[in-house]
Amino acid sequence: MLRIFCVILALFPVSASCARVIDAGAVVLRTGIMGFDVKEFDRQGKRLVHESDPLYGVDIAVGLHRRQFGVKLDAAYYAGDVDYEGQTQAGTPINSATDERFVDVAATAMYQLTAIPAVSVYAGTGYRYWRRKIQSVGAIAGLDETYRWWRLQAGMKIGWTRVKNHWIFDGRVVRILSPVVDVGSGNRFDATELDLGDRWGWRVGGRWTRMLSPRLAATFDIFYERLRLGKSGTQTLRRNGAPVGTIFQPRIEMTNSGILVGLKQTW
Repeated sequence: MLRIFCVILALFPVSASCARVIDAGAVVLRTGIMGFDVKEFDRQGKRLVHESDPLYGVDIAVGLHRRQFGVKLDAAYYAGDVDYEGQTQAGTPINSATDERFVDVAATAMYQLTAIPAVSVYAGTGYRYWRRKIQSVGAIAGLDETYRWWRLQAGMKIGWTRVKNHWIFDGRVVRILSPVVDVGSGNRFDATELDLGDRWGWRVGGRWTRMLSPRLAATFDIFYERLRLGKSGTQTLRRNGAPVGTIFQPRIEMTNSGILVGLKQTW
């Protein structure tokens, strides 16, 4: 990973080693709880599905800085069982549960505008994998849905420091790109991939950092984000290659809010 950062930071003055190119670095490891809420809507705006429950996870971030410039890599994983209230595409009501899995990675470049207060702007890209396994209920079989999408994001951070405490406010806009969902139903139907519409989203958050030693700090984070995925077109549903009906994915609105605690090691 250090070699990757050396390549990214190659635009800075050449030095004999990567250590001389980097002014400072940090690793943050956190764990926490995320309030997960998803709704699906039909073409007329009627709500079809509602899922809501906490997910639990961990994330890690590695950042390197050179003067006003910085780069950061983030990775996060969340999982949990969520209550599901919805219906089939034929309109049959379902009260079930879903097994949720999230993996999210991002790469960001930053530039510090001012030192006091510390104001920085940043932009980057990310990728999210979301597996949603809807459990069977009685005669109604479940579904295994896997969502994937890229995103672009840009935002601003504002920070203040007082003695051993540091506070950061973070706000960003997000553009979801090329989202797709793979729908599987075991042996009942052939797997189907549906293209979803690109949409905008946003995220705000805050962090309190408390220094424990010159190189170690405790962190406390909160965040709130809203994301949307557009509805898919209608596609043919097949069994062993033969048409047996149609399938589509309704519009999705996702709200996530979370609290995380962790440790930050600098060098």
